[in-house]
Amino acid sequence: MIISKKIYYTYLFAIALLQSQAYGQERLWVNYYENYFYDSNSVTCKKNICNVGLMLLPRPNTEKLSDRPDVYIKSTIYALQINCRDKLVTNSIFVIHNFTDGSSKEEQDGRVWIPIKPESRDDILSNVVCSRLAE
Repeated sequence: MIISKKIYYTYLFAIALLQSQAYGQERLWVNYYENYFYDSNSVTCKKNICNVGLMLLPRPNTEKLSDRPDVYIKSTIYALQINCRDKLVTNSIFVIHNFTDGSSKEEQDGRVWIPIKPESRDDILSNVVCSRLAE
Protein backbone atom coordinates (compact mmCIF):
# COMPACT_ATOMS: atom_id res chain seq x y z
CA MET A 1 0.00 0.00 0.00
CA ILE A 2 1.38 3.41 -0.99
CA ILE A 3 0.60 6.42 1.20
CA SER A 4 1.62 10.01 0.71
CA LYS A 5 4.39 11.58 2.79
CA LYS A 6 1.97 14.12 4.27
CA ILE A 7 -0.42 11.43 5.51
CA TYR A 8 2.52 9.44 6.89
CA TYR A 9 3.94 12.44 8.79
CA THR A 10 0.48 13.41 10.04
CA TYR A 11 0.02 9.90 11.36
CA LEU A 12 3.43 10.09 13.09
CA PHE A 13 2.45 13.42 14.65
CA ALA A 14 -0.78 11.92 16.00
CA ILE A 15 1.09 8.94 17.45
CA ALA A 16 3.67 11.23 19.08
CA LEU A 17 0.90 13.34 20.60
CA LEU A 18 -0.86 10.29 21.98
CA GLN A 19 2.34 8.69 23.28
CA SER A 20 3.37 11.86 25.06
CA GLN A 21 0.01 11.91 26.79
CA ALA A 22 0.27 8.23 27.71
CA TYR A 23 3.77 8.60 29.16
CA GLY A 24 2.92 11.73 31.12
CA GLN A 25 5.03 14.23 29.23
CA GLU A 26 3.90 17.70 30.07
CA ARG A 27 1.03 19.06 28.04
CA LEU A 28 0.26 22.75 28.15
CA TRP A 29 -3.47 22.95 27.39
CA VAL A 30 -4.53 26.50 26.55
CA ASN A 31 -8.20 27.46 26.34
CA TYR A 32 -8.89 29.24 23.06
CA TYR A 33 -12.66 28.97 22.59
CA GLU A 34 -15.39 27.98 25.05
CA ASN A 35 -14.59 24.35 26.03
CA TYR A 36 -11.85 23.83 23.40
CA PHE A 37 -8.14 23.69 24.30
CA TYR A 38 -4.98 23.38 22.23
CA ASP A 39 -1.70 21.90 23.41
CA SER A 40 0.82 24.70 23.13
CA ASN A 41 3.71 22.23 23.40
CA SER A 42 2.46 20.11 20.48
CA VAL A 43 2.41 22.86 17.84
CA THR A 44 4.86 22.16 15.01
CA CYS A 45 5.06 24.07 11.76
CA LYS A 46 6.81 23.34 8.48
CA LYS A 47 6.51 25.75 5.59
CA ASN A 48 2.85 26.88 5.72
CA ILE A 49 1.42 23.78 7.50
CA CYS A 50 1.05 23.60 11.27
CA ASN A 51 0.12 20.53 13.33
CA VAL A 52 -1.65 20.93 16.65
CA GLY A 53 -3.19 18.75 19.31
CA LEU A 54 -6.66 19.72 20.57
CA MET A 55 -8.88 18.67 23.43
CA LEU A 56 -12.62 19.15 23.82
CA LEU A 57 -14.13 18.97 27.29
CA PRO A 58 -17.90 18.62 26.77
CA ARG A 59 -20.33 19.77 29.41
CA PRO A 60 -20.72 16.93 31.95
CA ASN A 61 -23.11 14.14 30.98
CA THR A 62 -24.11 15.64 27.63
CA GLU A 63 -22.29 13.77 24.84
CA LYS A 64 -22.43 10.03 24.15
CA LEU A 65 -20.95 7.57 21.70
CA SER A 66 -22.05 4.50 23.59
CA ASP A 67 -25.24 2.50 23.82
CA ARG A 68 -24.85 2.35 27.58
CA PRO A 69 -27.06 5.00 29.20
CA ASP A 70 -24.61 5.74 32.04
CA VAL A 71 -21.47 6.34 29.92
CA TYR A 72 -20.66 9.81 28.58
CA ILE A 73 -17.67 11.37 26.84
CA LYS A 74 -15.27 12.88 29.39
CA SER A 75 -12.85 14.37 26.86
CA THR A 76 -11.97 14.13 23.19
CA ILE A 77 -8.42 14.57 21.87
CA TYR A 78 -7.78 15.52 18.23
CA ALA A 79 -4.77 15.97 15.98
CA LEU A 80 -5.34 18.59 13.27
CA GLN A 81 -3.40 20.36 10.54
CA ILE A 82 -3.80 24.00 9.56
CA ASN A 83 -2.74 25.42 6.20
CA CYS A 84 -1.80 28.95 7.28
CA ARG A 85 -1.31 30.37 3.79
CA ASP A 86 -4.65 29.25 2.36
CA LYS A 87 -6.66 29.41 5.64
CA LEU A 88 -7.68 25.74 5.56
CA VAL A 89 -8.01 23.17 8.34
CA THR A 90 -8.18 19.40 8.14
CA ASN A 91 -10.99 17.45 9.62
CA SER A 92 -9.85 15.56 12.69
CA ILE A 93 -7.11 13.20 11.60
CA PHE A 94 -7.00 11.11 14.72
CA VAL A 95 -9.49 11.19 17.58
CA ILE A 96 -9.58 9.57 21.00
CA HIS A 97 -12.77 9.72 23.05
CA ASN A 98 -12.26 9.17 26.80
CA PHE A 99 -15.39 8.02 28.61
CA THR A 100 -16.59 8.53 32.16
CA ASP A 101 -16.25 4.78 32.85
CA GLY A 102 -12.48 4.89 32.12
CA SER A 103 -12.71 3.30 28.66
CA SER A 104 -11.67 4.98 25.40
CA LYS A 105 -12.39 4.70 21.69
CA GLU A 106 -10.02 5.63 18.84
CA GLU A 107 -11.10 6.81 15.39
CA GLN A 108 -9.10 7.73 12.33
CA ASP A 109 -10.58 9.88 9.58
CA GLY A 110 -9.54 10.56 6.04
CA ARG A 111 -7.92 13.93 5.57
CA VAL A 112 -10.09 16.59 3.97
CA TRP A 113 -9.12 20.27 3.80
CA ILE A 114 -11.96 22.57 4.87
CA PRO A 115 -12.00 26.39 4.43
CA ILE A 116 -11.76 28.30 7.71
CA LYS A 117 -14.75 30.57 8.26
CA PRO A 118 -13.97 34.09 9.52
CA GLU A 119 -14.44 34.59 13.27
CA SER A 120 -15.03 30.86 13.86
CA ARG A 121 -13.23 28.80 16.51
CA ASP A 122 -10.97 27.44 13.72
CA ASP A 123 -10.14 31.04 12.74
CA ILE A 124 -9.20 31.86 16.34
CA LEU A 125 -7.03 28.73 16.54
CA SER A 126 -5.36 29.36 13.18
CA ASN A 127 -4.45 32.92 14.19
CA VAL A 128 -2.75 31.63 17.35
CA VAL A 129 -1.06 28.60 15.80
CA CYS A 130 0.01 30.29 12.56
CA SER A 131 1.70 33.06 14.53
CA ARG A 132 4.38 30.40 15.24
CA LEU A 133 5.43 30.62 11.58
CA ALA A 134 6.69 34.16 12.16
CA GLU A 135 8.89 33.08 15.08
